[in-house]
Formats: sequence, structure tokens, C-alpha cells
Amino acid sequence: MEPVCFDDTCVGLDSMTVAMLVLWHPPTRSRLVLEFKVILTHFVALDEFYVRFTDEELVYERMLTELREDYKGKLEYTERQLWLKGDGVAVWQDRQWQRAVVCSPPTNATAAQTSSLDVFLIDVGKTVTISKDQVLPLHNFYHRPPFAVCCSVGHFDICRGRRSDLVEECDKMAASFLRAGVNALEAEIIGKIWDDKEKLQVRLLYRENQGVYVPDYFAEEKIIQLR
Repeated sequence: MEPVCFDDTCVGLDSMTVAMLVLWHPPTRSRLVLEFKVILTHFVALDEFYVRFTDEELVYERMLTELREDYKGKLEYTERQLWLKGDGVAVWQDRQWQRAVVCSPPTNATAAQTSSLDVFLIDVGKTVTISKDQVLPLHNFYHRPPFAVCCSVGHFDICRGRRSDLVEECDKMAASFLRAGVNALEAEIIGKIWDDKEKLQVRLLYRENQGVYVPDYFAEEKIIQLR
């Protein structure tokens, strides 16, 4: 099998290594593989990246239009709010209204002095820090499932204390993936992974059917441990 290349970055994988480390199996009679075109919205690492299905993009764009109409001019009448973790909010981010959930509101002792809030953009899969002046309660009508889905390329555990190393090693991959246009990625959904997040286990295809795999040195350097 050819090495997987991310622009100028190649991940060398010989055939024996691939046979051991590729976290995907061909479909059998007992295994149903579903193929979808996806748009990568946020890449953290090989065990945590977020996609939206292209089949749902028109619905997503329609929702953004509704948000823009519903919240037009509302920031002018913003009242001070006490936000709690898990609150659904509408935020003005990147020149558009987006849905989000509050991640970690300030404690009671610091709430009065803190002008920002950490929120998770549920249709992107990304946590951002935003001014409280750009946050409003989310109307009940928009309390619908997120469009962004959390995915992983397979079953592996991150070794203790190596999470930052995994993220650092994945930075170059992230830059390449995020430059991919609409329909440049295909995801074959082959199962679910239950850990701190509910994730889809996928075989991710990037550019002309090049599969994305876990580099062998991740395991050799004890960054990850395969299950």
C-alpha cells in the first residue's frame, strides 16, 4: 500500500504495518458499511474530528437563514444573563448567527468581572471564547440535533499524558483536511465508539480514494495504544 500523503507530509506505512494498524475491515454479511459525502468542519486529532453530511447542507443553510432573520437587531436589546453550563445559546460568530451550548461559565465569584464565555458551536464541533455581548438565549424552535457529528478513524486509547503530543502530531493533517473542498471527503461509517463522547467510527477517504490511517509511529512511540 502507498504511503498516505497530506500535501507535503507523508505518513509512511508498509504493507505489514497497514495490515496491523488500519482500523477498518472490509464489509461482511454481518457488517453494513454506509458511505456518505462529508464536509470536515473541525479537526482536533484522528480520534476527534467533526463532519457535516453534504446531504444536510441545504437544511443547515436554511436554518442559518432563519437564525439571521429571527435574531436580526436583537443584540441592541441584550440584557445581562446568568449563564449555566449546558445552556443553549445563539452566538454572533464569524459574521453570522450560530447555535452553541455553554461550556464553562464563570463562577459566581468572577461572573461580574468576566466579559467572555466559552461556548461549543454544535454545528461546527469547535469551542470558542466569545464576548457575552454576542450571546443570546437560543429559542426553543432551534433545540434540534446538531449538524456536526464527532468521528474517529478507529478504536484506540491515548496513552496517559500524551494527548497534547497526539494533537501536535495531527496539526499538519488538520491543515490539509481543512483545505479540502466540498465533496472532497468520503466517510464510510462502520460503527460507534463509546467513550467520553459518542463518536462514529469511520474509514475516511481523502482525495482520490486515499485512505486515512493511524501512523505506525503513534503506537511505537506510545502516543496511542490500539484496542
